[in-house]
Amino acid sequence: DIFDEFIQVDGTLARQYEGTGLGLAIAKKTIKMLGGTITVKSSLGKGSTFTVTMPLLWHKDSNYDDETSESITVAQPQKKQKTVALPRVLIIEDNPDNMISMQAILKGKCTLFGAIDGETGLEIATTQSFDLILLDISLPGMDGEEVLRHLKADETTKNISVIAVTAQAMQGDREKFIKMGFDSYVSKPIDIEVLLSEIDALT
Repeated sequence: DIFDEFIQVDGTLARQYEGTGLGLAIAKKTIKMLGGTITVKSSLGKGSTFTVTMPLLWHKDSNYDDETSESITVAQPQKKQKTVALPRVLIIEDNPDNMISMQAILKGKCTLFGAIDGETGLEIATTQSFDLILLDISLPGMDGEEVLRHLKADETTKNISVIAVTAQAMQGDREKFIKMGFDSYVSKPIDIEVLLSEIDALT
């Protein structure tokens, strides 16, 4: 199935072919999360056609930003509720598709910040306050393992919980990352329930 993830045998930056093999798997999960479907028709030598079908939703409590959506607000007396601060989460991820997926999953559940490489992520982490960091392992330049070492060596960031986010999903990988010093581990493509569960446990 072309929508299943795969991992390149050569994981180095000098490999001949680019990509992690996660693009279509992430697209399918994101579309499914939004209630839609994706199909493909392919002809040898001609190309492939991908069709995405999305439901057209309408709800009086809709929070969609889509200009075509409608909403009706009914004024009702409400009790005062205490404001609960959302956990502040920094996502360090160089792949735009993965970044978009995690932001879609966590929107409204966390206050989100993003960085596309390790150096930028460290700078943000040391200048602002965070409850949690989602850290990709395969970053260009400074990889996730090195970023973690810097985080744990800095007094201002050593107590921030860090979740390893990686395409490595073999038996024993979770234990390997925990031994490195990560607080938890989530494999790609990201399972929404697993990610939310891990974040809830650490914030």
